[in-house]
This record gives sequence, C-alpha cells and structure tokens, in this order.
Amino acid sequence: MNTRFAVKDRRLQRGAAVVEFAFIFPIFFFLMYGTLVYGYIFVLNQSVNFAAQQAAEAAVAVAPDADDFDALRQQRVTEAVNDAFAWLPAAQRSRLVVCDGAVCPVDEVDNTISVEVEFTLSTPGWLFPVIDMPGIGAIPPMPNLLRSTAAAQL
Repeated sequence: MNTRFAVKDRRLQRGAAVVEFAFIFPIFFFLMYGTLVYGYIFVLNQSVNFAAQQAAEAAVAVAPDADDFDALRQQRVTEAVNDAFAWLPAAQRSRLVVCDGAVCPVDEVDNTISVEVEFTLSTPGWLFPVIDMPGIGAIPPMPNLLRSTAAAQL
C-alpha cells in the first residue's frame, strides 16, 4: 500500500469525525439532561406522596381533648410536611403548599381529615432550566405541579 494515499485518507476522515460529533452530541446531551431532570422530579413526587402520608398520620396523633385542637393539628401537619422535605434547600421548600394554605378540611360525616400537599415546578427560580428548542418545544417537558392527597380517619 502506498503511504502517501494512507496519510491523505486520514486527513480527510478528521473532518468527518467532527461533523458526526456535531450531530450526535446534542442528542446525547438532551438524553442525559432529561434523565437527570426526570430523576429529580421522580424523587420530588415520591417526597410529596410521603409528606402527605406523614402529615395525615401526624393529624391523627393529636389528642382531641387538647386546647386549641384545630390549630395544634394544623401545626403538626405543617411540621410533618416540613420534616419530610428537610433535605430540600429552603428556596425550594418555599414552593410547598399544604391544604391550599388553609386549615386541612375535616369531613364531619366520616370523621376523616384530608391533607393535600402541592409542589410547584413552573415558577421562576426552578433548579433546572427548560430549554426551548425551535421546532421541538420545551426540553424536557415537565409538569407544572406535583400534588398528593392523603386521608386519615380521626
């Protein structure tokens, strides 16, 4: 084989590798970015479910004959949710809403309390930015809100 042609072929192939990398890199980048973001959202969703369950259990644990029973129950519910999200930075914990910011409703007929926990993802300052691609849309597409409800009989 003539070495002069082999050297020329290698020089021509260098440009092909750069072009291939330019096509493949965005795909791999968005695949890895989406995996990271959805993994974090999955953990947040499980935490919202866990927080609602813990808050409902905390509401049941309050003695009914305690002074200011409703306020104490709401305080325990809020503390349980905050404890479940203790791992989250304070700026992100501000996105939590328990029972729409009001006292958790009690159904007098069934004697059950319903605790709803919401975590907003769509407000500014979110940990992961959404990348808008022309012709494709938002990458990764994300839900605006994570919500979970738990009920417990008093």
